[in-house]
Amino acid sequence: MMRNAQGLPLKMVVLGSRDQTCVNAKVNRLRSGELNDKCRDMVAAADHADKFGAAAQSEHSCSYYRKGMGPLTTRIAQQPMDIEDLVADGKAVNDCPYFASRQMLPGADIVFAPYNYLVDVAIRRSMKLDEHVRGSVVIVDEAHNIEGVARDAASFERTVDVLMAASKEFNALAQQGPSEEVCEGSRQVCDVLRGLTTWIDDQADKPARVFRGPEVLALWDGAGVCINDESVQTLVGVRAQMDEAFRLMGNSKKSPLSSALASTVDGLLQTLGFLTAEHGRFARDFRVTVTQEFVVAKRRREAQLNVWCLNPAVAFRTLAGGPHAARSIVLTSGTLSPLPALASELGVEFKHQLELMHVVNVDKQVFARVLPRVGRELLDSSYKNAERGEYVDALGQAVLHIMRGVPGGVLLFASSYASVDRLQARWTATGVWAQMEALKPISVEPKGGGAEFDRAVAEYRRNAATAAGAMFLAVFRGKLSEGIDFVDDMCRAVLVLGLPFPSVKDLKVAEKKQYQDERVRAFAQAPKQQHLAPLSGNEWYVQQAYRALNQAIGRVIRHVHDYGCIVFLDQRFMQRDVVEGLSKWVRGAVRPAGSLGELMDGMEDFFKDRRPAAMAAVAAVAAVAAVAAAPARASEADVATASEGSAAEDDGDSDVVLVEEM
Repeated sequence: MMRNAQGLPLKMVVLGSRDQTCVNAKVNRLRSGELNDKCRDMVAAADHADKFGAAAQSEHSCSYYRKGMGPLTTRIAQQPMDIEDLVADGKAVNDCPYFASRQMLPGADIVFAPYNYLVDVAIRRSMKLDEHVRGSVVIVDEAHNIEGVARDAASFERTVDVLMAASKEFNALAQQGPSEEVCEGSRQVCDVLRGLTTWIDDQADKPARVFRGPEVLALWDGAGVCINDESVQTLVGVRAQMDEAFRLMGNSKKSPLSSALASTVDGLLQTLGFLTAEHGRFARDFRVTVTQEFVVAKRRREAQLNVWCLNPAVAFRTLAGGPHAARSIVLTSGTLSPLPALASELGVEFKHQLELMHVVNVDKQVFARVLPRVGRELLDSSYKNAERGEYVDALGQAVLHIMRGVPGGVLLFASSYASVDRLQARWTATGVWAQMEALKPISVEPKGGGAEFDRAVAEYRRNAATAAGAMFLAVFRGKLSEGIDFVDDMCRAVLVLGLPFPSVKDLKVAEKKQYQDERVRAFAQAPKQQHLAPLSGNEWYVQQAYRALNQAIGRVIRHVHDYGCIVFLDQRFMQRDVVEGLSKWVRGAVRPAGSLGELMDGMEDFFKDRRPAAMAAVAAVAAVAAVAAAPARASEADVATASEGSAAEDDGDSDVVLVEEM
């Protein structure tokens, strides 16, 4: 057990959402917003029962909820736990993990939490983490996503129907609130929501247009929607007073606001707060537009308000500077490079850099090859070529042969969910999919996360543990490429289908590229600090592709004794400038394969040398392939990785340390 300087045991706690920690089988299958509302109601009923005695116990209360310290808090204090441990122990002792972990938070020395809990101001405040962050050391693992998380934390996207529903709830509360304070606060919020929905409806009837922050604030003011620094801060205070009023009233006057709509309003106010902060200091970093988005549940398109923050420093500064600044911030990941670009995006300086050697012998433990063609068909997954039947067929033959030669699990990464659907459809139509499944069971990454994703991962793990192994068809930037740990035979090969550039048709991506080009021009005219020199739009665009790519190929090596192969199924990786974008640890190991046959020979030798027993598994797979009448052979690994890091002060507030793990 870890101890502090006085020799006392360190107290640790892990935080998670209700979705992750609820153990009440009656409600934990509900969707997030519904689960939050049901939990709130059941807790209120339990508090009411506690106040009036056992006779008031109700089936509407939660039997796991404890108002004070329960048996689970004792266990949390005695040993470190992850989310899975917390949930298992909560079930064992009939205690709520969600509230038990929050009971332990005030006295905790070490707090484990998703890092959006820290970057997102609204979540940080609701979780009461501000006091923990102030003067503390914050360590952010897998920090390659910190820029996107920070941008999202200061952005807002909701359909007009959601905003109108929120307006109706606040209007009802304004008419029949439990106190004049609540009624008046509800009226103020309702006025802003009505003004915005009217403006959105007006914009929806016009050709789509993207407004800059200062421009949209002037338009809103002209439309009678009062949104400025002072008014937004007033509304934030009003919402806090309303929540506190309902808390003090207890169960007899519980808030009639649904969790989802209350969160919508709080998220809107947070974004408007960033937009108008310091009299519009960051307004130029925002873009506002109204788009038409398809809502699956309603099977129709709706107007959506988008307030996009294009500068992650706007949100990150609340963590690295100001009254709640951490003493030190350590960012770690295998894909943080290039560090100057990260410094520019986050608005902090990294004065010191540390680079560590790789923990594995790449020459002996990683087999990295580029397969540029199959027969006469060039492998090129660029946008213009990706849908050609001949290309998809050739790709299928390559994947089929590689599956035959790999013992254990195979991860295949495509650029998008649409690409995955397209590959599966074509390979099914041509019969190749059936041949692949005869070799190894195939799992497909579902869009989004949740229970469906968990089931797919569990299915893959079961199949990969067999002699034949399994294949997972996944997506760059998907959940599978980020934090899932497939060690040893769970992943012996990663197959890369192209360069995962963000969609050029995505309006937000286009606006970000334009914004970066504007920053470059502004910096050239008035350069201030060279370490904050921004990337151009195209440089940022390319960087996004390589971060996603490097994160995916890192799935192949998970510890010092692990080994595996990486196959780039795209001729563009024959170009030196493309290979230069790969993580430093794998860059020098990449070699061309002259043909599919040469690739298979090299792969066979690699596995034979690393693990003689693996060849038995390969032989078993080959036998299955023969039964399936697979075609004859054609004639033709960022994990425990080195470290680049640095430390800096942001206006004297926080030390920021970067560690790029290799």
